[in-house]
Amino acid sequence: MLGVCTAGVNWVRRFSEHCGVSFPLASDKSGALSRLYDVRRWLGLGTSRVTYVIDAEGIIRDAFHHELSTSSHVERALNVLEAVGRH
Repeated sequence: MLGVCTAGVNWVRRFSEHCGVSFPLASDKSGALSRLYDVRRWLGLGTSRVTYVIDAEGIIRDAFHHELSTSSHVERALNVLEAVGRH
């Protein structure tokens, strides 16, 4: 699991420490990943909250967008991981 944020490295580090994040967070200050995964909002006004489930071969198994409910991202990702694990 990897979290990506468009904020700078120092902000990402402080956020991770403050929230006790247990997985790696990366800074995408340049926006390269945001463009690659098409999460830029209309007119480039920030990024959308999107969760991708990508398997070991690099295949995107699911993409889920929801701006408000972070718990729905977790639930959906776990369901997809469970389904992929059965195959």
